[in-house]
Amino acid sequence: MDETALIQAAQAGDQHALEVLLRSVERPIYKSAYYLLGNEQDASDATQEVLFRVCKKLTTFEVRAGFKTWVLRITSNFCTDMLRKRKAVLSISQIEFDLIEPNAATEDVAVSNVLLEQLSDILNRLPQQVRAVVLLRFVNDWSYQAISEHIGLPINTVKSHIRRTRTILQGQLSPTNHREEVRP
Repeated sequence: MDETALIQAAQAGDQHALEVLLRSVERPIYKSAYYLLGNEQDASDATQEVLFRVCKKLTTFEVRAGFKTWVLRITSNFCTDMLRKRKAVLSISQIEFDLIEPNAATEDVAVSNVLLEQLSDILNRLPQQVRAVVLLRFVNDWSYQAISEHIGLPINTVKSHIRRTRTILQGQLSPTNHREEVRP
């Protein structure tokens, strides 16, 4: 059964179709929640709450829209509310990046660790909205259009945030870099 048929069946009350749909988005929900919240426990809690909200609001979903985009929007909104309530700062330091080759030399590993620390520091100093745009683009692989619609920014602003962040990263990511103020 294709996604549209599953959605329609789930909206009509088919429990099996609902389970298949929820299983198909559980991992992307968790991944997005983890990147936005920064820890496993909060991501797990958010995943459960988002799955509950998807079940509850499935009848309001319009089939012509993208289901995964709709679900990730719910995820992002829920995580943003969680962050706002606890006034937390997104922690990029817990994100695992595949910067190290399996057979890398010790020197390469050391350089990669320095770069990862710099990347984490730079991303943590970005304004929350810019950081969200960057994470949605490069971690979740969203299109500029999807980010624009999701965050409510003009597409050119999204592109500008990405371009400025790339420039910052290119200028500041080096093993001997001094930490400077980040202003995208």
